[in-house]
Amino acid sequence: MKKIEYKLERDLIYIDDIELSYGEGVNKKVVVSNFSMREKDVIIPGKITGQIISIIGPSGCGKSTLFKAMTGLLNPSRGKVLINDMSIENKAKVVEAGDIGFIDQTYTLFRHKTIKETIIYAMQFGSNKSLTEKEKSDKANDLMANWGLYNQRDQYP
Repeated sequence: MKKIEYKLERDLIYIDDIELSYGEGVNKKVVVSNFSMREKDVIIPGKITGQIISIIGPSGCGKSTLFKAMTGLLNPSRGKVLINDMSIENKAKVVEAGDIGFIDQTYTLFRHKTIKETIIYAMQFGSNKSLTEKEKSDKANDLMANWGLYNQRDQYP
């Protein structure tokens, strides 16, 4: 497999010690607490790049709630979520609804395809579409191994 040369540049999203909760007072339910992360822009010479962020965890652990905060649909009860303001060089701003796209997992699962079949299906788009079926299978196996999903490759969502 060919090694891809890349460099990490400006912060695209910066999350600093956020807490996400619903309700008030005695009814307050904390869903995510003490969470921080930084996602850098990946630059590959000669390519147009973009970022896809995936969070993997058990049902009910706060993944969707976290993504709602990352996209400005939910305000943290503590901490901050900043994104790069593309209109001003090296400037960050508080994320607002509409700044970042978000697709909830419920709408994107193929209940009739296994994890491996779903990954191979996605390879019909973009730079992977010219790969042979064997190359797609090998690449899917590599991706699943990197993501810790190889042992679940034949499971359905």
